[in-house]
Amino acid sequence: MAWGQLAVNVPADMHASSVSLLQNGTLTRKIASSTKEPRCPVMNTTLASSGKKLALILVAAASLSGCAGMGSGYDTPTVSVQSFRPVATANGGGLPTFEILLHVVNPNLEPLELAGISYTISLDNRDVINGVGNDLPVIEGYGEGSFTVTAGFNVIAGIQLFRSLMQKDTDSFDYSFEAKLDPGAYKRKIRVSDSGSISLSNK
Repeated sequence: MAWGQLAVNVPADMHASSVSLLQNGTLTRKIASSTKEPRCPVMNTTLASSGKKLALILVAAASLSGCAGMGSGYDTPTVSVQSFRPVATANGGGLPTFEILLHVVNPNLEPLELAGISYTISLDNRDVINGVGNDLPVIEGYGEGSFTVTAGFNVIAGIQLFRSLMQKDTDSFDYSFEAKLDPGAYKRKIRVSDSGSISLSNK
């Protein structure tokens, strides 16, 4: 039997193959394995993750810069109550209003721009006045200043006050004043309190 070359159809996906014919007539085919470079399906996910990380870094940086007022170089301003007194109302309704004189000391270089104040006044451990205000002065750096808060009774609180006066042998009350001042974003709120005795006849 004469030996010759045989034509063998090799599949296209086999990039490298060799065909040999042994002397015993057995046809063997040695095929080199073929591998394709895998695509990177995680590329988009990686880019998206990197974008989120960058956004978080930018937000953190902005927060840190905004919190500069809370750093070691910032001292919380102090507020004290200079006076607390009742005054006669202009309409002569019999109910007094209260004038609270507050004094502010700013121990920092930057001006203190107070955004607002909220406060509560209690008489004989009963809350009678809750109020807010936003017309506050600017305290210059390393400066101080004073301003007055005027607080009046509403109708319900006035009725309660009259009832209390009818049950008391005196017009004196134990009072307490609690206030919170807002120095702006990223800065600690300033709190002040005062208490004592007051006579409503001292108008």
